[in-house]
Amino acid sequence: MKISRVGHAAGVFIDSVSKEALVVVAGGINKNKGYMNYGFTVLNSTEILKGDHWELGPALPKRLNGPSIIESGKESILLIGGLLMEYDKYGLGVDEGYNSIYKLQCALGTCSWTKLNQELQTGRHAFIAVPIHDAWTACRPGEKVSKLADTTKICYDINNKQKDCFSDYEPSAPNSDQYECDPDVIGGQRWKLDDNLLKNEANWIWKSVDSWTFTAKDDDLIYILNNSKTKVLRATSDGKVIQEFLVEGKADQLWKKGEPNFNGYFTLENSGEPKLLTAIFESGLEIKGNITMR
Repeated sequence: MKISRVGHAAGVFIDSVSKEALVVVAGGINKNKGYMNYGFTVLNSTEILKGDHWELGPALPKRLNGPSIIESGKESILLIGGLLMEYDKYGLGVDEGYNSIYKLQCALGTCSWTKLNQELQTGRHAFIAVPIHDAWTACRPGEKVSKLADTTKICYDINNKQKDCFSDYEPSAPNSDQYECDPDVIGGQRWKLDDNLLKNEANWIWKSVDSWTFTAKDDDLIYILNNSKTKVLRATSDGKVIQEFLVEGKADQLWKKGEPNFNGYFTLENSGEPKLLTAIFESGLEIKGNITMR
């Protein structure tokens, strides 16, 4: 790097036009004489690794030690928080946790920081930030939200069309009414069979390319049959969902369909363990109680 530093943040993203992969470092401390002979300088500089060489990027608006960087999509990163350390020549100034969030984007090598409206409730530094999917943020059943206010809730508009309220809407996009959150979508607990494909309404969590069918049993119960493996889904006593050969009448292999919503998705409750089939990751299933995010 052009400037040695510790306590800085680092991240990786791509130029939105050239698609070049970029590494960025920002902020931190350079251990030299610095302000008032304190033995260090708090940095507001940004450096970007392009190919095999470092270039100075746009300066941060503040001198920050210990911020954190996470990806914001593939074409930008977010710099969050940090310890704001700015002093005048008399040693007076600020030394406190910073709560602002800045986005860095580059287009054909021209980069800029943009301050976001969102802020941390509590300023902090030397912390870890981890991106999570929008769907796993708090949502209360029936809660009304606006896409302009925030964008991490899976919601439905007045036409019962699923929306992602935290998507980046273009300025030209039409204005819309508020949306109502649906916790079952967030929890990955609604399913449907579509041309022998078993689909989860929260389709970013779980996906399968196998062929599936529902085989009816007495009392409105079904087997969930994976035709590709000639096995059915079974719930175990410890909450796991596995695939095994069908055993006629075995309660933990039988499932009860709930009422479909307006998109045709429904819950699947296990007969032996009265909990719902739940997607937990791309190829993982468990049974859980009804998930309500609060």
